[in-house]
Order: sequence, then C-alpha cells, then structure tokens
Amino acid sequence: MALLVSLWGEKMAENNVLQIDIDSEMETAAENLYRGMGITLTEAIKIFIKKSVELGKMPFEMQTEKKSAFGILAKYANPELMEYEKFAWESAVKQKHEKISD
Repeated sequence: MALLVSLWGEKMAENNVLQIDIDSEMETAAENLYRGMGITLTEAIKIFIKKSVELGKMPFEMQTEKKSAFGILAKYANPELMEYEKFAWESAVKQKHEKISD
C-alpha cells in the first residue's frame, strides 16, 4: 500500500508529495499510535524529516540487530546454569587444544 505525504516548503506553493510503500497493517498501527498522540501519521512523518534535517542525521541511534544463536536463544537461558556452562565450554576447548598439541 502506498502512503502519500504532502511535504511543505517555506511557501504553500512549494509543497511536494512523497509516496511511501508501507504494509497496510503497519500503516494502521502507526496511524493509531500517532492519533493517540494527537497528530496524524502525515504530521509525524513531517516532524521526523524536519528533525533529521535539523540534526543532520537520524533523530535516534541506529543499531544493527544481532542474529547470533546466543542472542536468539538468550531468553531461554537458565541463569543458574550459566557458570557451569561457561566452565564446561572452557574445559572442552582446553581439552581439544591439548589433543591438537600432542
């Protein structure tokens, strides 16, 4: 689904239209979020763009999402066993390298 946003310039005659492809569920969720804040989705996008230009960067920190198995499985970790697991891993690595050096 395409979302049309009218961007304003210093004068009303300088308005431009920005078209954004966005999932309809995401658009509805964003509209509901910003409606609760008392603004429209279009106004929120304009605020985002204006703040980005003022700062010369994104108005928030961008981070890459870790996709490691440890990160994905961390929610299943048992904190009581972590120290034992660390010791078991260190022991296995030590044994492996001792065998290689023999």
